[in-house]
Amino acid sequence: MKPHRPQETRKSRTAAQVRMHLKGTLGWLEGYPAERTASGALRWAVPHPSSSEHRDVDRALVARSVRTVKELASDFPEALPEVVGDVAAFVAGAERVTHWAGVAIREGIPQASVFDVEPAYGRAAGPMARAIVERFAALRSTVVALSFCGLMHPREAVASLSHLAAHAEAYARATPHLRDAPPERVWLALDRVRRNHPTAVTRGLERVLLDSRAHDAGLREGGAPARALHGALKRLGKGKSATVPSVAQPTNASLGHALVKWLPELAAEDAAYQKRALALFDLLEPLEAVERWHTFWETLQLLAGRAAALQRAMAGAQRTGTMVPRGIGELERKAATLLTTLPPDETPARALEAISALSHPEKRAVYIDVRATLALIPLRVEGHPLRAKLLVDWSAHRCGSDWPQLLRGFV
Repeated sequence: MKPHRPQETRKSRTAAQVRMHLKGTLGWLEGYPAERTASGALRWAVPHPSSSEHRDVDRALVARSVRTVKELASDFPEALPEVVGDVAAFVAGAERVTHWAGVAIREGIPQASVFDVEPAYGRAAGPMARAIVERFAALRSTVVALSFCGLMHPREAVASLSHLAAHAEAYARATPHLRDAPPERVWLALDRVRRNHPTAVTRGLERVLLDSRAHDAGLREGGAPARALHGALKRLGKGKSATVPSVAQPTNASLGHALVKWLPELAAEDAAYQKRALALFDLLEPLEAVERWHTFWETLQLLAGRAAALQRAMAGAQRTGTMVPRGIGELERKAATLLTTLPPDETPARALEAISALSHPEKRAVYIDVRATLALIPLRVEGHPLRAKLLVDWSAHRCGSDWPQLLRGFV
């Protein structure tokens, strides 16, 4: 039986009190102003999942936060360094946040970043931020948000700004394709993961998120419109009436949609969890499925457009008694060929949920077997996503290391 250590118990209890204040009253310090509420407060977006994604920040909360920081420094001299590290840096950061929050409350949502005017950012950050926004207006909100989020850790924020500047064109190109969350929220969550794993994220997750096809291409439900188009072309080719269907991709079916929902969860986890999750994500080679579906939808929409135009031309020729244009037979053959290339439906959200489930520390033994097995087997078998299917099944069955059993039916 372990001896009772009252001193350690008090220490852990006081550290817990400090963390409670950091998540409660001070939980907004690493966020950024998103909009003004009807009451005149600022709706503050909080990147880290605290009590909610937003906090209403008004003068009263700013004043209370200033008092809380002072009280933590004076009342918890031993526990505070254990939780925040450098106390002087923490206090200075909190002072910067409360100062600029007060300015924003008085003057409204900032349209320019504080990289230019906050001395802690140094001389180079302001011109760098201005250059990004001048070249790429789509990144303005991200630069402004980063300038507020970084006030607690200015050196890290400047490094993040440098990374954004180096890849600004790619970020600006991808930004209009983000439909499920404000772009600054997505890019800041990605940045938090990238800070912990710069090489892995740049090589994998960032490359996927910056590919517009990942956000545009639905990864399922392509069979029905393709068969409808083929059927209409067959009828038209036989001289029968038919309606050429319009082709619309399913909503919320892209990899990007699933990633935008998953990314804040990943960003909130510790570095070890993130490393495990990123390794599994890379083994799924997600852009391969995106490329297949993007090509399929692009070809289907092209064929549908040509079919509709040809149908209009045929109708016009019949009305005027002129020669009926040809081409229906060729379009029908192309539609039939396209059906043979129909990719299998993918459910990226389920794969990401499986990655999350298997990346927790208590799943370490299973995780090691999963990762080793995925690296050994092919990505696909007869077009079907073997690795993704195995990953989902493994997480759902909660098996131990009996991977040969799980492979039955796949190979």
